[in-house]
Amino acid sequence: MLIIASTFISSAIAASEQSKTTTQSLETKASNQSYVPIIAYEGTYGWILGVAYFRYPNKLADNPSDQEFDVLLYAADGPVISLETRWKKYTIAENLDLEIFGDVSNFYVKDYPNAQLEGILIDRQTSKINPKFTQNIKDTHNIVYEFTLDYKDYAEDAPAQYKNGMSVNTGVGYLIDERDNGTNSKKGYMLESSFNLKPHFLSTTKGGTFSTKLELDARYYHSITDKQTFVTRGLFQYTTGNLLDARFGGSKIMRGFDSNRFIGKQALTLQNEYRAQFNKHLGAVGFLSLGQIDTQNDIQINYGIGLRVGLPPDQTQQIRVDFGFDTQGNSTFMLQFNQAI
Repeated sequence: MLIIASTFISSAIAASEQSKTTTQSLETKASNQSYVPIIAYEGTYGWILGVAYFRYPNKLADNPSDQEFDVLLYAADGPVISLETRWKKYTIAENLDLEIFGDVSNFYVKDYPNAQLEGILIDRQTSKINPKFTQNIKDTHNIVYEFTLDYKDYAEDAPAQYKNGMSVNTGVGYLIDERDNGTNSKKGYMLESSFNLKPHFLSTTKGGTFSTKLELDARYYHSITDKQTFVTRGLFQYTTGNLLDARFGGSKIMRGFDSNRFIGKQALTLQNEYRAQFNKHLGAVGFLSLGQIDTQNDIQINYGIGLRVGLPPDQTQQIRVDFGFDTQGNSTFMLQFNQAI
C-alpha cells in the first residue's frame, strides 16, 4: 500500500505500555502484543485511517506461544477499505507448520499490464485466502505446500487478460532457510523455489487457460558490524498462459515504483539494502534495485531510504516507512511492517 504515513504516535503509546511491563512478567507471558494506529494521506485514496495489531511468541517465556496473529485494517475516503490478516500455528503435526493469509479489499489499484496500457486505473474488489503448509524434512530444509482461493471484480474497462470471477491456485516449493531470524535477519541465507498452477477448470473466469508460474528467490544477509547489515536478493519469475503474473513494484520488490507498476510474463530483479541500527528502537536503511521485465525494453532502476521503528515490548515487530524513487523522476511513500527483504 502506497501512503505517506505518520506513525510515531504509536511508538509513544506502545512505550507507555512497555513501562508497565516488568522483567518478571515479560519472562512469563507466552506472547507479546503490539498495537499501531495509522494516519495517512495519499493522492489517490485521500485520508487513510487504520490500525495494526500483532501477537507473536515471547522467546523469553518458559513456555512461548506456538501461534502468531496479525491484523491490518485500513479505511479511506471513497469509501474504500482493506483488511489483511495472518495467522500462523507452529507444529500442527510433527514437523508441520500452518500459516493462513487473508485479504479483503475494495481499494483502487493501479495496474500496468504492458507499455500500451500503461496508466490505467482499475476499480476492483478482491478477496483472497491463502493457507500455506511448511513441512520440515531435515535441519533447515523444508517443503512448502500452498493453496489460494482468489476472487476479483474488475471494472468494465479492465484489460482483456483480467477477468472477473474466482480462481484457484495450487503450489509446491522447496525452502532452505539458514537465516538467524525470519523477521529481521542479520546473517545467513535463504533459497526458495516454487511452482504454481492455475487450472482453468477450477475457476469461474471466462476465457481462462491453464496457467503456471515458476519463482526462484535467493536472499543473503551479511553482518558488517553488530549494528550494520548488508542484504541482497535475487528474484526470477516466469509464467505461462494468458495471465500476466510476473510483476514488481510496491512495498517489497522494486520499492521505487507503484504496486504492480510493471507486469509481464517473465521478470528478473536484483535488490540490495544497507541497514543501520542506531539503538534498539530506531534504525534506517538505504536500498538500490534493478529489474528487467519482458514488457519493457529498458532495465528499470530505483532507489531510496527508509526508517525503522521498533515496537515495544521487545522491538521484534517494526514499523517500516520507505521513500522510493525511480530514474524517471517518480517517487513513492510506503508504510508497512517488518523488513522488506
